Amino acid sequence: MKITIPGYKIEHLIAEGGTASVYLAVQESLQRHVAIKLLRKFDNPEQLTRFLNEGRIIASLNHRNVINIHDVGVTDNGRPYISMEYLEGGDLDARIPKKVDPEDALQWLEVLGNCLDFVHRKGIIHRDIKPGNILFHKDGTPILTDFGTAKQQESDAGLTLDGRTFGSPYYISPEQAASKKLDRRTDIYSLGIVLYEMLTGNKPYKGDSHIETIVAHMSDPLPVLPPELHRYRTLTNKMIAKSPDDRFTNAAEMVRFVQQLRKPVKKARRMTWAPAGALATIIGIGGVVLIVQSIIPERNEHPATPGTTTSEAVIPESPPVTVEMPSPEPGDPVKETPVAMSTNEQHIKELLSQAAAALEEYRLTKPTNNNAYHYYQQILELHPQHEEAIKGINRIADAYADLTESDLDRYDYQAARRHLHRGLTIHPANHRLQALQKKANIGQLLSQAATALKEDRLTRPKNNNAYYYYQRILELHPKHKQALKGITRIADAFGDLAESKLDKFNYVAAKQYVHQGLKIQPDNARLQELQKNTNAFRDAPGRLWKKIKSPFS
Repeated sequence: MKITIPGYKIEHLIAEGGTASVYLAVQESLQRHVAIKLLRKFDNPEQLTRFLNEGRIIASLNHRNVINIHDVGVTDNGRPYISMEYLEGGDLDARIPKKVDPEDALQWLEVLGNCLDFVHRKGIIHRDIKPGNILFHKDGTPILTDFGTAKQQESDAGLTLDGRTFGSPYYISPEQAASKKLDRRTDIYSLGIVLYEMLTGNKPYKGDSHIETIVAHMSDPLPVLPPELHRYRTLTNKMIAKSPDDRFTNAAEMVRFVQQLRKPVKKARRMTWAPAGALATIIGIGGVVLIVQSIIPERNEHPATPGTTTSEAVIPESPPVTVEMPSPEPGDPVKETPVAMSTNEQHIKELLSQAAAALEEYRLTKPTNNNAYHYYQQILELHPQHEEAIKGINRIADAYADLTESDLDRYDYQAARRHLHRGLTIHPANHRLQALQKKANIGQLLSQAATALKEDRLTRPKNNNAYYYYQRILELHPKHKQALKGITRIADAFGDLAESKLDKFNYVAAKQYVHQGLKIQPDNARLQELQKNTNAFRDAPGRLWKKIKSPFS
């Protein structure tokens, strides 16, 4: 369908959503590219109200990180449109698969946090923060867009969903999913999910359906960052806490936390002291005391300039004073002064010992505060890149992989999924667990299909029958032998039902069963043969004669 908007030349489609499409166009009066958001359909007045509401809200905002709106109008055929600035940098969705650098992620988070703070202070809640709604200028500046589901607090004090769920299920807050009262902290939650995805490349909550994903936001435990991203754990936990009361109070508070996190860690200047003594070597010779102090700075520095204090000045390097010391007698061991261990190092050593013992006893994540994962997490809080702690967490994930494999060997799919969930919560990128997840899903589906077959739930009820489960397995593994055999068993079951009806001369019911079986397995030879027998005129006389003869056979 050709789209005509006076003053604009439509070039091509950029994106398409549930109710609106976005086109690249040229605004002819200024010869500039713009993005035209066009309402594709409006089945009820609410859709039109929401669309126009977006234009009104964006027009009320004047912020460098909120998309600019140029015009609102109606096409020749009566469809409303919004003309906005065109951003050539694409959206965040396209950048996440390429792995976002954590420093870039924090920088964008700070910018977007400041933008949200401005929007919230205007009394507006976005309600649909997601990577697709974060665009970029050519220079890399992030821009917040798509205020179609936004609400103004004064115009909607309750901010409930009235039984409808807005926003993407992957980024929806628990209170939004439960249709509860919303405030600005719902946007902080969604932005926290975006941050997690930027850091890991994965969505933290992803079920087999939108409903499962939404339920996960409300009930599943907080996702755990991989060990190498441990320093961002407090930030993500504070943003995506289940209860709004446990999150940052507002976006400004979140920004202040991010700014502190982005500050570089200041390394203390190291100094090398002469080995003869800590500060000085004092030697008494004939009543003369010689004091030698040698300070060697780590790097060559300029001498102190006039006006600097002693503490600021750097003492230039001077040649060390050589002092002859008496040689030790042959056989006397040279005693070294023991280096005192810091409190942190001692604590880490104790925690490593406790973690090793917990691993040995398979106390992986339980009991609370007395398990291997707990001790390794404490170490990472003291030393975020501690190599042994990171390796320890990998060992815990591998231990859960071992348990999962054992469960699968025993066909205990419920235990397998439980161990998988715990392992992937700790280490989402563990390749063994990822591979086992597919196997566990297939195992559970096989178990469900077998139960459905026993209970004669061949193709009904919907989404809870043997055919449904075998089809799900074939989606995961197109040539899965057990699933293919299972579908043959279903077709044969329909053949059994058809034969039982033929024996009772119920050709209508027999024909229906054959038809159902052939829909599932069109090349089933037995059903094809039975299909010929469902013709009553051809089959009934012979079948009747067999019944008459059978007592005398």
